[in-house]
Amino acid sequence: DNIPALRSTQDRIAEGFEVEFIASPVKGWRILGSISQQETIQSNTASVMAAVVEEFNGNLQASRAGEVNRSPDLTVQTRPINEIWLVNGLAPIRSAKALDNTVSNEQREWRYTFVTSYKFMEGKFKDFSIGGAGRWQSEAATGYVFGIEPETGVPVPDVSRPYYDDGLFSGDLWATYERELNDNLHWRIQLNIRNAFGDNDDVPVKTNPDGQVAVIRTPNPRTIYLTNAFSF
Repeated sequence: DNIPALRSTQDRIAEGFEVEFIASPVKGWRILGSISQQETIQSNTASVMAAVVEEFNGNLQASRAGEVNRSPDLTVQTRPINEIWLVNGLAPIRSAKALDNTVSNEQREWRYTFVTSYKFMEGKFKDFSIGGAGRWQSEAATGYVFGIEPETGVPVPDVSRPYYDDGLFSGDLWATYERELNDNLHWRIQLNIRNAFGDNDDVPVKTNPDGQVAVIRTPNPRTIYLTNAFSF
C-alpha cells in the first residue's frame, strides 16, 4: 500500500547571466535592451526512495512473487501483483529518474527585451513622447515522447525527443503628452496599449507522450488604459 504524504527530494542547479545596455543616440531618444540566459539542471531525483524501490523490484522479480494474483480468491478475476506494481510503483520513479541531468520543463533559456522612447523637443509635436517595447522568449520543453523499457515494460520519457512550444513574443506601445499648466502645476497624460502586438495563440504547458497538448495557458490579453497625473 502507498504511504500517505510520502515525498522525496531533487537537486536543482541554476546558472545564467544577464546583460543590459542603455543608450541615448540623440537628445530625446532613449534605448534600453537586455539579454538574459538561464539554465536549471535537475539531478539526484529521489535518491533514497529510488534505491528502496529498485531493491524491492529486484527481489520481487527474482522471487517471481509478482506473478501471484493480488487476491487469494481464485473465483474473482484479479490481476497479478506485477501489473499494479510496475505501473503504479516502479514507473513513476523511473520516469522521474530519466529526467535527471536535463533542463527543467517550461524553462526558457533565452530572453530578449527592447525598449525605446522618443520625446519631441521642438516643433508642433513638442511635449509629445512615443515609445514601444518588445519581448521575445525562446522555446521551452513541454513534455517528452515515451519509450518502453525492455527489462520491465515500464514506459519512461525519452529525453532525446522532447516536445517544444514555439516561443513567446509580445510588445507594447504608448504615447505621452505633458505640459506645465502654471508655475506650480505639471500635467501628464499617457495612453498605454499592453500586448499591442505579438502572439495571441494558446501557450502549451504540458504535452502528453503521444504529442497531444494536455494543459494550455491563455496568452496575456491586450489592455488599453489612459492615465492622467498632476504634480505640484
